[in-house]
Amino acid sequence: MKILVLGGGSIGKRHIKNLLSVMGSPNGIFVVEPNEERRKEIVSLGVLANQVFPTREDALTANVYDGAIVATPTSLHYEDALSLIDHKLALMIEKPLGVDGRFAKQLEEKAKQNNNFVFTAYCFRFDPVANKFSELLKSGLIGKLLYARAEMSTYLPDWHPHEDYRTFYMAKKKLGGGTLLDQSHLYDMALWFFGDIESVFGITKKHSDLEIETDDFGEFIFTMKSNLNVSIHIDLFTRPWREFFQVSGTEGTLTWDIHTRKIIHETIDNKKEVLMEGKDYNQMYVNEVNYFIDQIKTNGAQQGPKFEDGKRVVEIIDAIRLSTEEKRTISF
Repeated sequence: MKILVLGGGSIGKRHIKNLLSVMGSPNGIFVVEPNEERRKEIVSLGVLANQVFPTREDALTANVYDGAIVATPTSLHYEDALSLIDHKLALMIEKPLGVDGRFAKQLEEKAKQNNNFVFTAYCFRFDPVANKFSELLKSGLIGKLLYARAEMSTYLPDWHPHEDYRTFYMAKKKLGGGTLLDQSHLYDMALWFFGDIESVFGITKKHSDLEIETDDFGEFIFTMKSNLNVSIHIDLFTRPWREFFQVSGTEGTLTWDIHTRKIIHETIDNKKEVLMEGKDYNQMYVNEVNYFIDQIKTNGAQQGPKFEDGKRVVEIIDAIRLSTEEKRTISF
């Protein structure tokens, strides 16, 4: 099996390390990275030097691949994916699918024509703690679900302390940075936990004094087709770091503390218990890569996230932008 990784940034390098571990050999791992220093770093990880290319065209000319991981900046996702799809590769595209939904249908149609398996890599779908949280919500542990609140509040300069946050892709509009896109994990989780969305009302904007071009604040209300309301907050300026998904029910509350990787159950008579605590943060990425390899081997026959899941998230992103612009609820 030959897998091509496009992009050697932090997430690209994580996928490369996991591929080296999972596949047990560098022979089937190929990488595209335009930056010379990053190419050296990738070789130092164990990728063969003659299998690291400066351009996508060089890589596609050199070999025929079974699958590709698109880990380039978000603004390049559609361009890269549409180029690769014609080579009949299975695709794992880093989240979100694109900066908006403009090319999602075109990509979907090409994938169907070529019989390509394509999915958006929302890593928490493969997290053992997140999966346990999903199971508990469906088990009836907290009774009828009444309301959900989710938050991803972080401080952008702390993300990569070794580099100037102002030069990081998250700070650049042309690269597809900003909290609305990057923290779209929460929109995907809402779909995963509660089913499809009916409408959204919200606001996204640049709010803090961070020296960035992109949005750093968002506040949204999702109404799910199940009639559950989900309140979501995202930002890039909060300290200390705070990430969670909390659901209230008739028989108590269930909280997944994403940052500390704990699931906490609180009953209506004030009893509190930690039901699970994650041990290995990287495990979800290993699971994600294994899922992708299994889908390549079975031509997309495995159960799990599919193209339509990532497509729905970019439709939500477009709706949030429209809601902000027109100051109204957007229905689906």
